[in-house]
Amino acid sequence: MASGDDNPNVNESITFNPLFPANGNFYGNVGLTTIANLIAIEPQFALSPHPDVTISATILALWRESTDDAAYTPGMNAIPGTANASGKRLGTSYALFTRWTPSANLTGDLEYQYYAVSGAVRDAGGEDSQCLSLRTSYLF
Repeated sequence: MASGDDNPNVNESITFNPLFPANGNFYGNVGLTTIANLIAIEPQFALSPHPDVTISATILALWRESTDDAAYTPGMNAIPGTANASGKRLGTSYALFTRWTPSANLTGDLEYQYYAVSGAVRDAGGEDSQCLSLRTSYLF
């Protein structure tokens, strides 16, 4: 949980500002939210059907900590129209992640994420979104 600002009438934000957030580690690599004015519940299930393969499925339920404050994207960018909007519910993200590690130097990642917006984000004009990413890395 990350705290929110409870006084929108002042020209300074007292919302928690994560200076160096690792959003991809917690909320998927799509980067639709950050840990500011946020309550998140994230069950994750993982299995390894082969020593070189890991598959994980995640459901991430999101709420605003304070309805007096906005919802934020990475970089502390307030989502227009969410400050003082009614309702705390932001949405739910569903992610499926697969990592293949054929050697100590080579890694391949495949990730799909679907974000179903609700409440304050939908009322502000936000829409559901989805992303598919394929990444490889080679360390030497």
